Amino acid sequence: MKEMTKRILLAVVLALVICMVSMFYMINHINSITEKYEDMSVYVENQEKISQINENMYRIENQMFLHIVNSDDELYEEYEKEIETLQDNTSQILAELEEVMDSDKDRESLHQISKSYAGFESSLDIVLEFSRNGYKQSAMYYAEKLTPYINDTNAVFSKVVQNVKQTRKSAVTEMERMIRVIRIIEAVCLAVVFIIIILCISVVTTSGRKILDHQNEENKSHERKVMDLQFKTIVGMANLIESRDGETGEHVKRTGKFVDMIVA
Repeated sequence: MKEMTKRILLAVVLALVICMVSMFYMINHINSITEKYEDMSVYVENQEKISQINENMYRIENQMFLHIVNSDDELYEEYEKEIETLQDNTSQILAELEEVMDSDKDRESLHQISKSYAGFESSLDIVLEFSRNGYKQSAMYYAEKLTPYINDTNAVFSKVVQNVKQTRKSAVTEMERMIRVIRIIEAVCLAVVFIIIILCISVVTTSGRKILDHQNEENKSHERKVMDLQFKTIVGMANLIESRDGETGEHVKRTGKFVDMIVA
């Protein structure tokens, strides 16, 4: 019984160790998948922010041209207020990107965007100054110089979009690989548990059979001892009777032999 308990305990401990190691490995891979997903989400968010900067620059350019063709002071203020709002929003987005874009490739892209936007704002200030003072031709001349800055931002945006696609593709490939590994580990754990259950059943069955055989052997031995004791008791009583009456004692012995012959 003790041997059976030891075997079952060993099998259970082995299964627990294998399952715990597998679970640790699975958790590790799940954390890696989560990190990949978060990184991919950050890249997508950065792409959206850069797209917003690009859109703001186009909207600023549009307000600027409206400013140039206008001659109403009230509309000047309206256009300039809208431009200022867009500039504030763009500055805020650039500050947010400054906090999250930490890789060398990202920092280079952010530097190009910031540089293009700084040149864009400088030229914009000149255009608005000429436009408000009535120098419309000069304002239009400098307005045309804003286009290269917007094109530079577009180029960076296209590069970022391409990087996001590559990163997403790489992340998806890596996640799929990790998921396959996790499924293999899951199958191994289930197989180990199944094998351990089979082993436990086998051990219990084998040990139970041995215990049953042992009990049967003990029962047979006990029966033999009882029968031997009964026989000796009968013989003893026969001898006792024979000591007092020889004919009766011999009769008992003859009867016992006759019974043995019939049983045999």
